[in-house]
Amino acid sequence: MEAASPASPPSWAQGLDLSNSELHHLLVGTNSTTQVLIPTILREPDEALGKLRTLYELRTPLGTNTGLWDLMNALVAAISDRDIIGQEGEKEGAAAMMSIMYNRSTFDLLAQVVLSDELFKDWPGWTRCVLKLLTRFIRLPEIMGRLKLDQHVESFLQNTATSSAGVSLSQLVSSLLDQAWTHRQILVHDDVVTWQSQHVPAAPDEIRSELLLLLGSAIDLDQLKSIRNRNFTQLAFLCWFHEHDRYAEHADQLLFALNRFAVTAYTDNDGQNNPTLETFFRHHVHTYYPPLSVCKRIRETFLRAKVLNEDTGALCVILTYFISDRQENVGYILESSLLQAMSACAQLPLQEGKSGPDSSSVHVGYFFALRGCLRGIMGVMICALKDFSFSRGAEVIIKECNVPLLLSWIYRLAAFYHDTPGPDIETHHYALYVTNAFAEMAHSSEMEGKDNPLRRRFVQALKPEWYPVLKLLRRNTTTLVRELYIHKAWERLGKAMGLVEDVERKQYEPRASKLCSLVICRHFTILPPNGLRTCAGCGEVRYHSKQCQTEDWKFGGHKAQCKRMK
Repeated sequence: MEAASPASPPSWAQGLDLSNSELHHLLVGTNSTTQVLIPTILREPDEALGKLRTLYELRTPLGTNTGLWDLMNALVAAISDRDIIGQEGEKEGAAAMMSIMYNRSTFDLLAQVVLSDELFKDWPGWTRCVLKLLTRFIRLPEIMGRLKLDQHVESFLQNTATSSAGVSLSQLVSSLLDQAWTHRQILVHDDVVTWQSQHVPAAPDEIRSELLLLLGSAIDLDQLKSIRNRNFTQLAFLCWFHEHDRYAEHADQLLFALNRFAVTAYTDNDGQNNPTLETFFRHHVHTYYPPLSVCKRIRETFLRAKVLNEDTGALCVILTYFISDRQENVGYILESSLLQAMSACAQLPLQEGKSGPDSSSVHVGYFFALRGCLRGIMGVMICALKDFSFSRGAEVIIKECNVPLLLSWIYRLAAFYHDTPGPDIETHHYALYVTNAFAEMAHSSEMEGKDNPLRRRFVQALKPEWYPVLKLLRRNTTTLVRELYIHKAWERLGKAMGLVEDVERKQYEPRASKLCSLVICRHFTILPPNGLRTCAGCGEVRYHSKQCQTEDWKFGGHKAQCKRMK
């Protein structure tokens, strides 16, 4: 028998007499037949569920089953988010969702579909629906909480979310991930012309997007921790890498979550644990993904960030794994302007969060977010300065980053947080290397002369930072600052760039009263856009914000100095 060519229709398309437009509507569940079925399912969900099982049992395996597909499309649409959030007029959807989801026969059918090993070989619209339905099961405890049905959650997890054959939700997801990785070629577009690529070109994006949402939903559930295996990591990265449009922000969250748990290696008992990020990048990302494209995608993620939080900072640290043992990857980071995007993130507004009684939102934010951000930036910088010529390394860094501000922040964090210094010791060594490197470059031919544009650019950024930070470091007695001679290195950098201490002091003193008193605030060295708030106790110390005042009161020593406490 003659083998089918790639452009021949698959078995599930045999006999389909639909235009490309009609196939697309069938794929995403917006075809007319599906729309007609939705009201019926909302009115009679149990009957619809029974009919779905009957159609599945009578199906032609991997064949054309349009009746089954239409009903599955309608069932998934009937219990979609917009119908179960409990808003007025949507109670019917909530009732249908509970009737369908809180029914073991639904989970039995879902388990049968997934364990058949046919899912990723079938009609893409069917695959999309199964992924969507499984995601609903993963999220059902959250949904039930929204509907004030929390008392049913434990019962659901113990009973409904386990098939009659004893297959748990976690096991089902794990099996699905194994299949998804085996058939990962259907998740991306390639250059091979197939019947599907010609007639259903949106299929990879639709399936991948639903898989992305499933992975994101599965991350934080305790009962699903066992699925955090190699396939989970690899699929999460694949979905993030290829998702550019409607679910790009979901993809970013998945990457953040991937980073949160992938750094812990081999913690599960089954030996299927994630490798460390360094191993993952060396043996997987470097093998399967073009490095310049990875850098561009990470840059897009940074540019979408609106606030600086722990996840954004941790993403900077990922770059230190990406460049490990591969000098050329530093070049890709510079070529894609990724370092510039990383540096811009350090100046994003801080995301404030809840904190303990002995901490504050500012403290928690700076300790984790800025720490990670600065560590990643310094890791890239030090590689660029060590391994590249001036024109490819230092010159690009000066043009794309505010190097003095970044160094200033690292040193200020070290001076301010005595017991829990911001960046770790490795970051301080990186910062000292960068500081000393630029001090030496000040005398090089590439930066000689006051009119040298690169020198002027660097000095302009250094001037507002140098004297106030030098003054701070000199009076600081923390072990970290003293043992590493940070104050000496910072003083040497300023002098090498032609700054004169008396001149800088006289320029600083008139504007000192207009700056925030909190050492780690951005406006400790740069004038704030609005006026300052004065401490009600002493009437002398000024702050950029209430959060800055709280932070200085708890960690900066102002509580002991304020007049109202005496």
